[in-house]
Amino acid sequence: MRARGRGAPDGEVRSLAGTGHRTWWSVRADVPTADGVVLRWEFTTDGRDAGRGVHLDGVRVVHAERTLLDAERHPERLVADGFYLRDR
Repeated sequence: MRARGRGAPDGEVRSLAGTGHRTWWSVRADVPTADGVVLRWEFTTDGRDAGRGVHLDGVRVVHAERTLLDAERHPERLVADGFYLRDR
C-alpha cells in the first residue's frame, strides 16, 4: 500500500505506524481478486503511547472501475468489531 500526507512513509509499505502528529493520510492498496475478500484494520499500541486512535473515512473498494463498496453511501456494510462506528 502507499500512503500520502504529512508524516506518511515514503514508498510502498505493508503496514502503517505513526505517533506525534495529527493529520489525514490518503491510503491506496491493491488487493488480490478473490471471492469473499475481507479487509481488516487493526489498531494497536506499544503500551507506552495509547494515542488518540484512528479514524477511517472515505473507504471505497473499486474493481475494474466499478465501485464494489462505498462506505460513505453505505456505512452499514462496515463491521465495527472493537471500534466505535460514529456519524460525523
